[in-house]
Amino acid sequence: MPGTEAIGLAGKVGGKSVWERARAIVATGSELAARFRLSQLGFVRPALMFDGGRVVVTVNYRKVRIPVSQPENQRGCVWMISAGESPSGEFVT
Repeated sequence: MPGTEAIGLAGKVGGKSVWERARAIVATGSELAARFRLSQLGFVRPALMFDGGRVVVTVNYRKVRIPVSQPENQRGCVWMISAGESPSGEFVT
């Protein structure tokens, strides 16, 4: 029998309920992600330069654009100055 054991159970959840629950989960995830991004503003985080030295990845896996290119594969720190989907920062020593 294909699927999981749930396929044989009675009392199925309707498609509309599934869609509404999924939408609520996505909204919660988006809100939590936005809160996290805001919580990073103003902090200096260790990071690794890549992508021509214009992007760094912080220790908490955020990709951050920096205005001045740095040598690739160099460790450094980035000061978080914006918190959107594509955050930006300043390289600091």
